[in-house]
Amino acid sequence: REAADLAEAMAPDLVVPIHYDTFDLLEADGEAFAGDVASRSIPVAFDARSANQ
Repeated sequence: REAADLAEAMAPDLVVPIHYDTFDLLEADGEAFAGDVASRSIPVAFDARSANQ
């Protein structure tokens, strides 16, 4: 949620989530993040094939 809040505050043209689940301290649900950002009308480029693997 914090990352989506930050993305909204930055008002980007596109969000590309890339650092989720890169190691144990960054465990995250990339699909949930992408959904949260998209619900705020921010375009998201998301590769679902690599989500949470």
